[in-house]
Amino acid sequence: MCPCGRRHTRTSSTICLVYGLRRSNKRGSLSFLASIPREEQWREHYEQQLAETLSRMRGRPFEKAPIVKTVHVFNWVLNHADCYRYLGTSIGDMKDRIDDFAAHHPVLQAWHRQCTWPPMFDHAYDYHRTVYEEHSVLNWFRGILQTDGGLDSSKMSVQWCRNALRMVTPHMWICRALLQQVDRTALEAVAQVTETNDAFKIVLRQGQGLDDLELALLPVLPVESVRVHTR
Repeated sequence: MCPCGRRHTRTSSTICLVYGLRRSNKRGSLSFLASIPREEQWREHYEQQLAETLSRMRGRPFEKAPIVKTVHVFNWVLNHADCYRYLGTSIGDMKDRIDDFAAHHPVLQAWHRQCTWPPMFDHAYDYHRTVYEEHSVLNWFRGILQTDGGLDSSKMSVQWCRNALRMVTPHMWICRALLQQVDRTALEAVAQVTETNDAFKIVLRQGQGLDDLELALLPVLPVESVRVHTR
């Protein structure tokens, strides 16, 4: 709730970047040591499940890859002049901050947008979905692979974030792995694309709609794109 007593939209910036986790060399208790095989078994299962799901989505084979965690960074502000003034920021400043961050860190995906409520996936839990994941065939009840609730434990992995674009907004960033899976000519017809630090900023062109950008990015959206055909 805003200080003025009314509800307003939020302006938020979200970033997903690479963050490799190293296993500690320290020995733990007996119970910890006994749990290692189960952890390895879990990893093996999800690595295989993720590769099979991506293969089914894209219609081409994906090799099994280690489940490497990512870091989810976000901030959001109530879209009201008093809030921006109190925090000493603005919509333009938030865009500049996310652009500066992407220019200096190994970003996989990043988005800037306005929304009615803080997005649930901004809570940074694995099982929270973006609006695209929620309405695709990959949600909890309609997962492509009907085991263990679909992919609700793997969407914050490097393998997923390098191959499935979780959100589309008028101002966003994607990594090279995602860009290489789309038609760049079609993408540049609806958006300005600029490269920095091996990542690509995408800004919707004036006069183009978000649905135009969605179509250009369809090959990497979290859907079975192999089954979707555009005219």
